Amino acid sequence: MSKVTTALVSFVLGVITAFLALSGSHTSTSAQEPPNGGFVATNPSFAPVVRPLTGGLNKGVGIANGQQPLDGFACDDCTFTNVELSYGGGPVRLVNPKFSGKIRLNLYGAAANTAVTVAYLQAMLQNQKPPAVNPNAPIIKTATAKDFFVADLVTPYGQK
Repeated sequence: MSKVTTALVSFVLGVITAFLALSGSHTSTSAQEPPNGGFVATNPSFAPVVRPLTGGLNKGVGIANGQQPLDGFACDDCTFTNVELSYGGGPVRLVNPKFSGKIRLNLYGAAANTAVTVAYLQAMLQNQKPPAVNPNAPIIKTATAKDFFVADLVTPYGQK
């Protein structure tokens, strides 16, 4: 055999060997354990940040037949009568509030996501399908106080 023939056969065998080594599936066919003992890692930056209360403290304010956002609202000895409250998940401080009449609460954002998650878990405990949710509308809860209702509402997360 000539040197050219030997070189050509060696080259062809090298190309074939490289092709066989680099081709095909390299995925393991055996079952693998999920990472972290079965838990899937999530991105912590998706969690909403609850900022501390920074506004002033209101005292003895009376709100009737109107609307009041609760996010960032701090009030001692305030009175709410027939009020529509809105809440997105921020810090709230209501100390010794007095509620009367029809009180409506509109949940949106992180607060609505929390309400949906809690409803889902409650449905799971009862082996039922969770209620359908419209993601483009707030979750609305209504309560009517026959007499004055008094109880503190101080969210611990975001408070200093």
